[in-house]
Amino acid sequence: MIVYLIRHGKSQRQSASGRDEDRALVQQGKRQAAWLGEQLDGSNGFLSPQILLVSGYVRAWQTAELIQVRTAGQLLTAPELEPGHDKGDVMRLVDHAVQEQTPDAIALIGHNPMMEYLICALTGQRSLDEIEMRTGTAAAIEIAPEAIALGAGKLVTKLRRDD
Repeated sequence: MIVYLIRHGKSQRQSASGRDEDRALVQQGKRQAAWLGEQLDGSNGFLSPQILLVSGYVRAWQTAELIQVRTAGQLLTAPELEPGHDKGDVMRLVDHAVQEQTPDAIALIGHNPMMEYLICALTGQRSLDEIEMRTGTAAAIEIAPEAIALGAGKLVTKLRRDD
């Protein structure tokens, strides 16, 4: 199984409301998300995620919608992916989704530093120095669905459109 950890696309520095959760994607972020959708639609050698677990923040949801246009995966809001939550909460969320639906691929769309922490947790890497999740980046981690656990995965590749 593949777990895609996706950091939302490039977003506004500040929203009109002043609230972090309301920041929307800028044009570059929309292009990044649409490109990731093309990469993950099953036609480029990557498994298409059947489930997309998404932070409720506007920029993450917009990223997910642009990816979902190409992948047709099921979009589910996951507050556990919002800033301030613990990686243990996210691990339980992933384990539950995998056991309930047994997908070939699942995507988690959220924010840093959580995405970087999850790469370390799933692969057993000890240093964040080697893992940079810039906006619009997807990391593909191969992991056995029956073994969703710390250190059980392998980072296969990272995808990002630079423009």
